[in-house]
Amino acid sequence: HLAPGSPVSASRYLVRYERDRLSILRLSTQRTARALIRTRIAPALRGSRLDQIDASRLQQLIAEWHAAGLAPGTVRACARRLLTILRAARADGHRVAELDPKALRYPSTRTASDAPRILEPHELRRLIDQAPAPWSLAFAMQGALGLRAGELLGLRVDDFDLVAGTVRIQRAAVGGRESALKTQRSAATLPLPRALCDRLLDH
Repeated sequence: HLAPGSPVSASRYLVRYERDRLSILRLSTQRTARALIRTRIAPALRGSRLDQIDASRLQQLIAEWHAAGLAPGTVRACARRLLTILRAARADGHRVAELDPKALRYPSTRTASDAPRILEPHELRRLIDQAPAPWSLAFAMQGALGLRAGELLGLRVDDFDLVAGTVRIQRAAVGGRESALKTQRSAATLPLPRALCDRLLDH
């Protein structure tokens, strides 16, 4: 029997959680949760009390799981299951720290292959030469000005001053609708290279 309001070891409460809480969930959820508890959460909390698991301890566990080679999604699943367990323990009247899930930091799910690759000058030149209109002009503008796709799509005719050789970046377009720029610092008046002005005049 676990006395409400008293400190309780994580190991003892996990046994009760599996017996009383998991048993009412769907079988697929039970299997997933039980696997996380037995292979990751219980070993990590061995010798700890529930009231000792504060935000810094949980953040440390996230870092340890990630360092052990767990995929970012599995790390997140472990942390979320542990948060659920702690909420259940608090509902059962045990002394448990209140944690803000939004304050936790998880490892990125992006991999090196997800990172954008910057084209070499000769690759950009070939792309511009081979792309049909109007994409050829669009790629030339992105290459010359370093615009985000949304900033490029948000341009209007009156943003250009081809006499002065400038273009004003004032808005973006996402999904066919105008929107604010990603950051206030993105708003700018940029110089247009002469060759780009000539292409725009011909467009």
